[in-house]
Amino acid sequence: MKQDRKKKEVIKNLSLVLRDVIDDPKIIFSVLDINLPTKKGDMFIYLSIFPDEKKDEVINLLRKETIKIKKAINKLKILKYIPKKIFFRYDPGLRFMQNIDKILK
Repeated sequence: MKQDRKKKEVIKNLSLVLRDVIDDPKIIFSVLDINLPTKKGDMFIYLSIFPDEKKDEVINLLRKETIKIKKAINKLKILKYIPKKIFFRYDPGLRFMQNIDKILK
């Protein structure tokens, strides 16, 4: 249970940090899930990005700003271990929901 609360808190704060990095009002994104890092481990951040055409641009921008994001995570003082590497993954779930919505209309 404690792990779930920690994860939710990190997702909430990480969303704010990433919003500062992605400073484009035309891009809507959401942090869907994360894998909390273990000792000397990696962190995976799963994102939903709208519009789909901007997903590569957004992920490349986040990769360039990884050091800034790590520093922000460290300032939170929530995680026991700071991730060695951060990987950003696009989750196409929103696109599938949009397609289903179009079909139903």
